[in-house]
Amino acid sequence: MTATDAVDDPIVVAAEFDGGDLDCGGGLLLLLTRNLRRVEPGEVLAIHTLEPSVPADLEDWARLAGHMVLDSVAAGEGWTVRVRRNGASKV
Repeated sequence: MTATDAVDDPIVVAAEFDGGDLDCGGGLLLLLTRNLRRVEPGEVLAIHTLEPSVPADLEDWARLAGHMVLDSVAAGEGWTVRVRRNGASKV
């Protein structure tokens, strides 16, 4: 995503975190759950990752957990995945 894209992007990110090179089985889901608790239901969390398996894995995880992956965008050497938190009060 470029700076120009961000200006035209209607999605407001409430919080973000850097997952580095962690994959979903190597601790990223724990960090993701912890960070999702920082945002209100309906808000968006951006996850920055260098691990190529994460965007597809988060699609499956979100479907199971009741959240929604809004998009996965190549960003530099990695990706940014934006997830909308579900409406439940607990994560």
